[in-house]
Amino acid sequence: MGLVRRGTYDAGIWAGVLRDYPSIPEAFAPDDVVIDVGCHTGSFAEVACSRGARAVFGYEANRENFALAVINLAGHRSAHLANVAIWRSDVAPTRLRFTPHPLDENTGGGSVLFDDERASSRHHDLSPEVWEPLSSAGPHDRLSAHEVETLPLDDALRPHRRVRMVKIDAEGAEFPILLTSAELGRVEAVCGEYHQFSDEQMANLPPQSVVGGARYDWPLLAGFLEDRGFVVHATETVGGRGLFAAERPARR
Repeated sequence: MGLVRRGTYDAGIWAGVLRDYPSIPEAFAPDDVVIDVGCHTGSFAEVACSRGARAVFGYEANRENFALAVINLAGHRSAHLANVAIWRSDVAPTRLRFTPHPLDENTGGGSVLFDDERASSRHHDLSPEVWEPLSSAGPHDRLSAHEVETLPLDDALRPHRRVRMVKIDAEGAEFPILLTSAELGRVEAVCGEYHQFSDEQMANLPPQSVVGGARYDWPLLAGFLEDRGFVVHATETVGGRGLFAAERPARR
């Protein structure tokens, strides 16, 4: 297990990585490339490096999580990390605001979907009475809110002729990230977490986080991936989210 913070979900995330992503190969081929979108403190990337991937590119929007990922993956020469937010591919790179999850212990729950922390709080169904005391916590108590550079997913994919696996855990941003990609033909497998949005939650999103007019849910994402040649599987949605794996039927 890597370096984790007491009183947070960090240790649970490290302990549960193989349970959450059972489609990760037991061993990667020597030329395999893995892209980890939302690498948090490095748990998934560490498995991919340890199982022989030639190069693992980890992208993390939050600067505190990124700093821990750098420490946790320092022993892996195949790990390449960047403190950027992977984002939609139909717009030029920009800067977005990273907002932490309103609950301090949920260090993996932050997102660039929202303009500010109050919008994030409304999305997570936390009332102002809950949000106000959280908002007064010092920077040592919780992840910081800050601006971060974005990188379109397609810009991360284009340098590679073939990408063995993309893992994505982007707290709802999987929709603008995947739905605008034109380079998924390079990718053999995708795994990650998906979120189900209510109509009210969709209305709470700023324009830059909305793609098309459909509500973000699993059927929308599954249909998109199937149309691009993937066979998809998903866990049952619990608490508005679930896990999925998508692989091309013709394997090497």
